[in-house]
Formats: sequence, structure tokens, C-alpha cells
Amino acid sequence: MAFIRKKLVVGQYVSVHGEVISHVNISGVRVEDGGSYSCSATNSAASVVHSAPLHVYGPPHVRAMGAVSAVAGETFRVRCPVAGFPIKAIKWTKLGRELPINVRQSVTIDGELIINKVTRDEDEGDYTCTASNNNGHTSSQSLPLRVNHHR
Repeated sequence: MAFIRKKLVVGQYVSVHGEVISHVNISGVRVEDGGSYSCSATNSAASVVHSAPLHVYGPPHVRAMGAVSAVAGETFRVRCPVAGFPIKAIKWTKLGRELPINVRQSVTIDGELIINKVTRDEDEGDYTCTASNNNGHTSSQSLPLRVNHHR
């Protein structure tokens, strides 16, 4: 009988002081396990979220992204899901042109694409995120964006 070990284990317990302690254990860490991890806590009074990056040394790795939708006239935001460390640059392109190509678009240094006042004619289509490091290694994935007229 083969023993299969889980790669990701999430757990929590209550301390002797009544505090809830949550944890994530990753075994056999690989480059693609890197990225931003978040923990959220909710009770009847409020919700809080804490996020922190996990940097795993290695070449860039952009995770696959499924199709997403935006609402016409609204602001659309998406972060490129990059792993690997260190990363030199994260770029977004559409039809081979590096963004931003107009004043409604911006790309942050950490790879977030922002499109203000989305329109179907100008913004719908396939976007590509590419991450690179100082050694010339790159990784890319495409993101199909569809624009809906109303919520």
C-alpha cells in the first residue's frame, strides 16, 4: 500500500488563552508554490484579512488564469499570479503591445493591471502577463477578458 503525503495542510486550534491559531504547512516547496497567501477571520462584529508573500527562489512562473468578465463603465483590476524569486519585471500585453497603451490603463510594479471605464470595443480580448528575472528567464500566461454591459 502506497502512502500519499498531502502537499498543503491547513489547520487551526484554540490556545489555552482562547486565541484561535491558524496555520498553513507546505511540504516539498517548489517555485510555483510562491505568491501571496491570505488568512481571513470573521465574526459577528467584523472581518479582517492578513496577506503576506511567500518568496521561493527560482525562475519566474506565471500560473494559468481562466477567463474573466468586466462590467462596462466600471474599473477592472487583475493581479498577475507570479511565483519565483527574484522577479525583475512583470509586464502585460494585448495583441503584442505592452500596456498601458491609453490613459485608462495602468500596470503597477507588482503586476496589477488596472483598466478604468472598461469598454467592450477597446478592452475585450486576450491579455498576456509575462514575468522575467535578471537571468533572462520568462514565463507567460494569457487572460481572456470579456466585457458585460451591466451587472
